[in-house]
Amino acid sequence: MLCILCSLTAGAVTIKDRVRTSQVKALVAECRSYEGAEVINAGRLITGAVKGAIRLAAVGDAEAREITRLLKGVKSISILDFEDCSPEDKETICSRIDRLFSGIEPLMEVHDDGDLLLIYGAVDETASTVRDFVVYAPADGTFICMFGSVDVNKVVHIINQ
Repeated sequence: MLCILCSLTAGAVTIKDRVRTSQVKALVAECRSYEGAEVINAGRLITGAVKGAIRLAAVGDAEAREITRLLKGVKSISILDFEDCSPEDKETICSRIDRLFSGIEPLMEVHDDGDLLLIYGAVDETASTVRDFVVYAPADGTFICMFGSVDVNKVVHIINQ
């Protein structure tokens, strides 16, 4: 059974209350030392190149062009895959992530057959954007961070199509 809880409301995390990008990047860098953990860091240059390739692939596909517009504000990406770590290391990494986001309400929580997916980000209500998306799936050992901003109006437009 799939259950989705969203909180793009007044209770959402604001820019001043969010976890700092440097804290998230430091956590990902520290977790690189665990055996079985894999880390991918794509800075501005690589992220820009990937977005350019996606734009080229989207020629003639209106839906794909909308998604490239959505990703326009993403400046860098960090991915931590710790699925292949030992159960003890997975538990340690999950505890560290949970501590980092302790007290911060996720933008979205998805429950699917007992598995949990959490999406964090900071809502900038003055600019209608969400900054620094974090997608975290503890059971799958996945922690994906997209640094930059995404226009909420573009997200709503894509969802409504």
